[in-house]
Amino acid sequence: MRIQVVSSNISEIEYDETLKELSVWFKNKKTDTEHYVYEGVEPGIFGELMLADSKGKYFFSKIRNSYEVKKVE
Repeated sequence: MRIQVVSSNISEIEYDETLKELSVWFKNKKTDTEHYVYEGVEPGIFGELMLADSKGKYFFSKIRNSYEVKKVE
C-alpha cells in the first residue's frame, strides 16, 4: 500500500517486507513524480524512515547510496 508522506522531496512510500523492497516516489517539477525501487532494505530501516521527522533527510543520509536501486518507468 502506498503511503503519502509530508516531505518537500518525497510524495509517497511503499514497502514490501517479503521482498525487502522500498518504493519511493519523488516530487519532480517536470513529470510530477519519479518512482525508484531500493532493494534489500530491512524492515527496521523502513520503520526508522517512517518515524523520521524529515523523511528526505533520513532517506538521503541512510538509504540513497546504501542500496541497489532501479528506476521504474
